[in-house]
Amino acid sequence: MADILSLLWGWLSWLAPMIFDKEDILKRVLVLVLAVIAFCALCAFTGYPPVEYTNDGVKVHSRRAYEERLILSDEEWDLVMREAIAEAGNQGVKGQALVMCVVLNRWRSGKYGETIREVIYAPNQFYVAGMYANDLHTTWEGSLTSGQRRQILDAYAARAWVEYGWDESEGALYFCSEGWNYYGEEHLFKYGGHWFSK
Repeated sequence: MADILSLLWGWLSWLAPMIFDKEDILKRVLVLVLAVIAFCALCAFTGYPPVEYTNDGVKVHSRRAYEERLILSDEEWDLVMREAIAEAGNQGVKGQALVMCVVLNRWRSGKYGETIREVIYAPNQFYVAGMYANDLHTTWEGSLTSGQRRQILDAYAARAWVEYGWDESEGALYFCSEGWNYYGEEHLFKYGGHWFSK
């Protein structure tokens, strides 16, 4: 972003005399239009991100990114977020996002259930007993501790990441807190307290 702004400043410094020294208003307008087109092209070719992933969620800079986001029902997102908190509540936004990606990878594969609910509730796959320890919709009320509130806020941010295309799971279908163990044939990476494989 800083590089883009510096280039834009350079262009404006170069264009300013052309704009303000011209008496013909049409020439001024033409120069301004060309400057805008050039800036848009620069943003496109320098990889200005359509989405920025932050610890608070996402900043969307593109209508296309909005239109191509992952669409799940409120109930499905609720299940995915609860599972992420149950499995990786202490792993931060990225740790929860990785667990969400594993759930979605399994769902997309079609081998673990046809629906999000079936994938999550498949026998002996996920820690579903911990899914309802927190109320996702009372972040600032009730008897939640500051740690529980942090986990819920991280889950909302992780949901936004995944919804807008973030995926560093490398196709993982399994994660385990006890090392590689016997999950999956291909060991992928470790993040926080989880080892991921497929």
